[in-house]
Amino acid sequence: MKRGRGIIGISACLLSLCLITITSVKAQSHEDKWGHISKKNLQMKVYSQDSSAVAVVLFDVGKIKHDRKLDFFLERHVRIKILTDEGFDWATVSVPYSPHEGQEVRRIDGAAYYLDANGKMQEAELDHKDIFKEKVDKDVEAIKFTLPKVKPGAIIEYKYRKKIGNVSYIHSWTFQKDIPTV
Repeated sequence: MKRGRGIIGISACLLSLCLITITSVKAQSHEDKWGHISKKNLQMKVYSQDSSAVAVVLFDVGKIKHDRKLDFFLERHVRIKILTDEGFDWATVSVPYSPHEGQEVRRIDGAAYYLDANGKMQEAELDHKDIFKEKVDKDVEAIKFTLPKVKPGAIIEYKYRKKIGNVSYIHSWTFQKDIPTV
């Protein structure tokens, strides 16, 4: 009888630990959600950790998911603060994929946020007619777009869903770039 209570107690503790872990992993800050831009980040003129930075990656989140057929998908959400004219290149995005491997890029959204003369946040959404395909080489194509109304002080944000295919096509992830990453 005592042995049974011990197993139940251990099981209950393990279950509680799993629920706490799942809850903490699922937690997402308010500012990491689509379109939730802080005025503090919009007002930033210089990145304090690197005053020479032309732009700074505020976050770059990727999630790998799969469907019932075990096709894998990358859902990516990126937000970058443009600090200078030299940072404008970061507003042009290229997402490579291989159609020969069954890959495709869908659910593309993008926006630029900036403060107007009165200090009010404005949003300029990516128009889907400004998204186009480009042939990179015989096996690789890229989806390309440039976010609108980008100027120093703007924050750009984009997300997309890329069908990767099977697990062997998942590429490595580089978190650091030529600009600082928060």
